[in-house]
Amino acid sequence: MYRLGEVMPAADNGVPNTKALTHLLLVAFRELGVRPSVPMLSDYSPVDEVAAVLVAALTDAPPPSRGAPALHVFRRGTVDFAALPVLNGEPARSVPPGEFLAALDEAADEVARLAEEDAGDPGHGDGGDARPPLSLLHGVLAARRCLAGEDPRDEPTEERGRWLLRGLLVDNPALFDSRTATDLAARHGLTQQPLDEVTEAYVKTLHS
Repeated sequence: MYRLGEVMPAADNGVPNTKALTHLLLVAFRELGVRPSVPMLSDYSPVDEVAAVLVAALTDAPPPSRGAPALHVFRRGTVDFAALPVLNGEPARSVPPGEFLAALDEAADEVARLAEEDAGDPGHGDGGDARPPLSLLHGVLAARRCLAGEDPRDEPTEERGRWLLRGLLVDNPALFDSRTATDLAARHGLTQQPLDEVTEAYVKTLHS
């Protein structure tokens, strides 16, 4: 069994999966100009590096996961996604969770209002059903609250706001052991680009 971590854009070009939760978060931090003052921790594992390890695992003899329940494939080291430099080389301004959620609510409402105006104007819109990143993230958070038995229309307390945001990502390096995959990569001569170069390539796509 191969267990992947937080698969991120390729190390060489940074082109993202625009529907990925991490992408929705980073776009929100950039567009809103604020980030929640809670750690949002996970690994940062470029897809090309993950793919190279998987290919190596499939061609390795004997399989590196023999005798183990799973091969955990992710870049070692925890990254705080809220602290990534999405604004001119710096992180977005840190605000309390409630303030961030309120800003997202307001932005999502504005996106919905503009969409309604375009829908009523034949000269605007292309008839597609693509939802902007802020609307998608707003929907994800609303669904998470519904699953927890909460009404997403109610303003969450600061404590519930922290719970809502901190639970979005999984800190894989803190929970799982990726040494088998790391050793496998070393045997096959696989290398990793420095994390700051990898994240810089991705952040550049947010500005385009």
